Amino acid sequence: MKKKISFLFVLLAGLSCNSLNASLLKVVVTNHEASNELKLMVEQKSVAIPLDASGVGQLDLSAYPAAYASLFYGPFAPKDLWIDPSKDLTVEFDAKTWKNQILFKEDNAPINNYLNSGKLSAIQIDDTKYDEMAFIEKSDSLFEANKNVLLAAELPADFMEKELKRLIYFSYTAFPYFEKFHIRITKDTAFVASNVYWDKLKDLTVLDNPQLLDYKEYKSFIVSSVNELAQHTDKNEGNRSLTDMRLDYVTKNIQCAPVADYLVYEFLYYTLMRGGVTALSQQNLDVFHRVVTTPARLDKFNALYEQFNKIAVGKVSPALEAIDRNGKNVTLADYAGKYVYIDIWATWCGPCRKEAPFLQKLEEKYAGKDICFLSVSCDQNKKAWENAVKNRAQESIQLYIGNDNSFMKDYVINGIPRFILLDKEGKILNSDMTRPSEQTTTETLDKLLN
Repeated sequence: MKKKISFLFVLLAGLSCNSLNASLLKVVVTNHEASNELKLMVEQKSVAIPLDASGVGQLDLSAYPAAYASLFYGPFAPKDLWIDPSKDLTVEFDAKTWKNQILFKEDNAPINNYLNSGKLSAIQIDDTKYDEMAFIEKSDSLFEANKNVLLAAELPADFMEKELKRLIYFSYTAFPYFEKFHIRITKDTAFVASNVYWDKLKDLTVLDNPQLLDYKEYKSFIVSSVNELAQHTDKNEGNRSLTDMRLDYVTKNIQCAPVADYLVYEFLYYTLMRGGVTALSQQNLDVFHRVVTTPARLDKFNALYEQFNKIAVGKVSPALEAIDRNGKNVTLADYAGKYVYIDIWATWCGPCRKEAPFLQKLEEKYAGKDICFLSVSCDQNKKAWENAVKNRAQESIQLYIGNDNSFMKDYVINGIPRFILLDKEGKILNSDMTRPSEQTTTETLDKLLN
């Protein structure tokens, strides 16, 4: 009886151990730099993979489906991966040669070697310089060549079936931009793409298969494709906003709820990000709340809308705490009673430096008027800022916020230079004001001050 029990115990223990042997993604980084983070992006979620002092890290794949993923290391461009919860994958690379060389081992190596072989090619924006038929033929030939690379790799049939669908949207990446960029590159402003091109673009733009949303290449393609098709369709419909054109195309042409959900979210989130709450009409919002039902998208959109609503025209400006060139602490209250034109800049920002002479001209033009100009640096390197402002006129107001990015977060600043205009009470007149170099800036300030 004891022997039977002990045998059963050993058997169960063995089964238990096997169940714990989940497939792993193991990453080995030679010359790892502690400042570089390793992350896996899968199913639109970012998963951190901690690396030890020797540059080794691992991730249990049992919680993830078989799927395309992206591996990020530090500031470098990501690598494409295929992960599978039933297969191990080891990724090895030298931090100094990440861009050029990466080694895959274990069960899932063949697929990842294929994805990172460098043998796949996509049509590029620069190819739009060709005439229409040459552009279409090159796009088609690249797709055929990519299919041949896939067939030659002799990979598992289930992966090849998925990959063939992905290759369509990978190969034709820049196809939707042909007319727009052909005009821009060739300077042929009279050029109009024929129905041959537009019909092919429509054929490529499959809008009734929600399973294609699993591919990031497909999602990127349909956003650009529907954008161009909407404008092409709307040419004779009058002068409407791009947002209205896009939404109208979606509501008239897409019956597949998940695809419509994705596109409406993408278009309106982008519009909100670019123009704030005033860029969206009530009709736009009605379409959004009727079509978009994905909880994560609703939450993200509503959070951004609320953030922008806080910096709408007429709202009191978020607080600004900074130091001036003499080390004195200042806030917006120090400039109460005057209009305030704020320039968010950094020493490393080329476009910011180009605006500096124009800002100085504004300061000279409106000297003695009820307006002050605040140059607010977001440099992380304080010394670089200090050296830069030594060459600025002593009268100009130079402020430094350094590592405190609360003001930039409050104003949803994702790129610089950025300009903001406040009234005499510290209320927002324009949270994304025109640049000093633009004529409309002078016109706006003249109206305020006269």
